[in-house]
Amino acid sequence: MTAERALLSCQRWLCAVWILGVFPPFLLMSVQTLHNYYGLHDQDAWGWLLTATMPTFSLVIGSYISSAMEPSAARKSIDSAVFLLSMTFSGLYLLVVNGILFFLPFSSISPLDAMHHLNLLLGALQGLVGTCLGVFFTRHRKGPSKSVKG
Repeated sequence: MTAERALLSCQRWLCAVWILGVFPPFLLMSVQTLHNYYGLHDQDAWGWLLTATMPTFSLVIGSYISSAMEPSAARKSIDSAVFLLSMTFSGLYLLVVNGILFFLPFSSISPLDAMHHLNLLLGALQGLVGTCLGVFFTRHRKGPSKSVKG
């Protein structure tokens, strides 16, 4: 039997990773927009960032809020391996999104071209993140477990 963790605690950690992971690119893009970094293509740049982050960010936050409102939430647990995979792929994905934006000034091609070239990598990673989070948010156990960690 694999070790299990308290579901709400794990969801809080995932929320923290996503909040901390999306804040820097949104702040950076806001500053870049104010300084006309993307020229006439601000909407394209924001579209790229919003598409890359908001669907999964909304899922993570919404699922946590939904779970936290359930009276039985404190008794639910999740397999530690599923939680660790979800955290690992979420962190990796957010590092790549951040890396793309923070290294755009050093690219030899235009920022939007660089964003579009890296969409295949983001798509593959986003698929892994979505799969892990799908399992994470649907495969929790009800009731106390022998080895539930907080």
